[in-house]
Amino acid sequence: MKSLILNVRIPQKLRDALVLDSDQKDISLSDHVRAILITYNEDLQRAEVDNQTLFDNDYPTSNEFIYLISWLYEKSRDPHNHGSKSDLEDLKKIVFTVINNDHFAENLREELEKVLMDILRLISDFDSGNNKFRFCEMYSEDAFDYVALSDYINQRAFENRIYL
Repeated sequence: MKSLILNVRIPQKLRDALVLDSDQKDISLSDHVRAILITYNEDLQRAEVDNQTLFDNDYPTSNEFIYLISWLYEKSRDPHNHGSKSDLEDLKKIVFTVINNDHFAENLREELEKVLMDILRLISDFDSGNNKFRFCEMYSEDAFDYVALSDYINQRAFENRIYL
């Protein structure tokens, strides 16, 4: 690959420090500055990958997801209490985030689509008196598969386990 020339203005003190450091390392000023820029650029790229990985993989341990899990288990015991319309809107956003996050298993995301549809139904019929969640009815075709959620939680709990 052909090298290009980059002309930059820097303060005299910085130039003096770079020249001194280059002399101590017994390399040319040009090679030293090039190495510094390459290292800086590699660090930036690594940081971008790390940030992307954190965004993708940290959601399962986020407070929002933990709240969703506890809410789902609570609904299995009390499907009638749905809270305020604002609460449902917040839950809708959380469920939608999980459904659109490829880090979660597809079967879990499919199960959460049932929950999302139920939340949307309750939001649209909020004052109708039909305030029972259907996803937590055991033998309904729209029933949420709590086993899929338990399997996901168990897998996450033991995925970094070290066997001796």
